[in-house]
Amino acid sequence: METAKKKVLIDSGSDIESCVAILMALASPEIEVVGITSATDEDFPVLKELCLLAEKRHIPLYKPEKAPDFIKLAMEDFSGSLYIASLSDCRNIYQVLNDIPPEKIQIKQLFVTEKYIADSLKASLLYKIDKLTLISSDLAEVIRITLHDLVIMEALHTKSATYISEQIKEKLANNPENYLVLYNPIAVACILRPALFGGIFGSASFYGGIAKEESFATEEQNNILCINEVNIDAFFALLNERLAMLP
Repeated sequence: METAKKKVLIDSGSDIESCVAILMALASPEIEVVGITSATDEDFPVLKELCLLAEKRHIPLYKPEKAPDFIKLAMEDFSGSLYIASLSDCRNIYQVLNDIPPEKIQIKQLFVTEKYIADSLKASLLYKIDKLTLISSDLAEVIRITLHDLVIMEALHTKSATYISEQIKEKLANNPENYLVLYNPIAVACILRPALFGGIFGSASFYGGIAKEESFATEEQNNILCINEVNIDAFFALLNERLAMLP
């Protein structure tokens, strides 16, 4: 019997690491991308270009003015089974939380990257969502892509891999440290291969709006999974495997 695909909504900007994450999701047969919402109007054309590049023209795309309503509708349609990968500053998610109390949010999992959370008041709402996975900024030390990694990617000889490698090369040309941190693809990889990652469960306690491991030993409900470990070789193998599946 065929396994049901995981329903995934992507809320995204258009930076290169978000582009990598989106292409990774679009390539994955285990995932049904039910829609992509744009963080800003400026991001929208890039997100549209990615869908065309991946030959996934059927994917619904939403500009910011319609994004919150679509997110609410998707949560209702796929109650309890929807994964949301937030690859931006969560502005669309916060709009949803203005209408729906966080404790009423019914989803399978919400993935948020710690580096995007800066507003303590908004973060206090976000951390009350029952199924929240926080991708720790500590992973910056390991999830780095370099020119050496791009050699493998370029050898795939696909339009999508070439697009990504060229964009990363451009970024690296202006980066004296010669690496780029890929936080956002972790969200998609967690949905695909959770066994590649490790973390700790914790509560909604936070320090200055940013969840810290030291605050996880509290009496509050441990509703947050903080991802702080990754099998980096397996992660990059998965990334290249999926890029090879695209045009």
